[in-house]
Amino acid sequence: MKRQSWIDVLKGIAILTVVIDHSFFLFPKLRVNLLWQHTYFSIAWFIFLSGVANTLSAQKNTDWKFPGSYLHFWKKRFSILIPYIIASVTAYLFLYNDKFDLKELIRQTLFFSAQPTYYFINLICQMYLIFPLLFTLVKSAINRRLRIFLSLAVFFLSLAIFPLGNILLIWPFSPAGRLLGSTYLSAFFLGILFVLKGKLNKKLLFFPSIPVFIFLEYLLLSTNNNFVGLAPNVFQVFWALSLLGITSYLLPLLKFIKSVYHSLAFLGKHSLYIYLYHYLILVLLSKIITPSTFLDLFFFVVSAVAGSLTIDYLYQRLMKLTSRRLTF
Repeated sequence: MKRQSWIDVLKGIAILTVVIDHSFFLFPKLRVNLLWQHTYFSIAWFIFLSGVANTLSAQKNTDWKFPGSYLHFWKKRFSILIPYIIASVTAYLFLYNDKFDLKELIRQTLFFSAQPTYYFINLICQMYLIFPLLFTLVKSAINRRLRIFLSLAVFFLSLAIFPLGNILLIWPFSPAGRLLGSTYLSAFFLGILFVLKGKLNKKLLFFPSIPVFIFLEYLLLSTNNNFVGLAPNVFQVFWALSLLGITSYLLPLLKFIKSVYHSLAFLGKHSLYIYLYHYLILVLLSKIITPSTFLDLFFFVVSAVAGSLTIDYLYQRLMKLTSRRLTF
């Protein structure tokens, strides 16, 4: 499947926002609250775009059926756990090298807790787990009534039946202690629906997004970021998705600045490694120097992105060398 450049650009915007968000979190003295309030859209974007990208990939399989197609999809997607495990071990060794404990290392890796950002790997794996079923259901919904019923069912289920409370589980179901990320499930489902039934028509996103975004942006500002405080919730997710709808429609304008467009697309292609390593790099840098100016903060953001891309490059080179040796 040929990569969709607009998906990579949106992912590039989202991953930059993630790094800025976490920089503000780690260094509150330099935090610009109004800007920080507007960085919370990134996870909803990633989840929606994952629904889109996985659907585009699954559509290539003209003979989609259970269990063969399901198993092939899971085998391919759960390979994300390999770079995650490497990143988790790396983070633990750097942060806890003075008190190494193998059991604690295994626990943190299994519970996605070596870094506070790793909950997303947990979350996206849950999306991958349920994707084949959702894809099959949407593909089978041949009339409008069925699609509306299915959409409402997923929306209300994401609100109603997935809270886990204080139940002790082997595998944590974050964020917000809800299976499948609560309302993030709705964002993922909308991504699937957008491809199969919306045919990637960005006008379908753009025009409804304008009034939704205006209303929720007003709510965000007038409540001093209150609705985002309980993320993920309906307000936060649909605020993020309405912003995505507007941005995706206006992206062709960005093509006039080719260097920016291609740079964002490049970051989007490598967003996994930026996500896995940026927080660790920010923490390690903070042990050497404490940023005191916005120029320092900019240096931290650039270093976190550049360092993550370097690790990505080295990992890919190592994989190529390994595969070559295995063929001899």
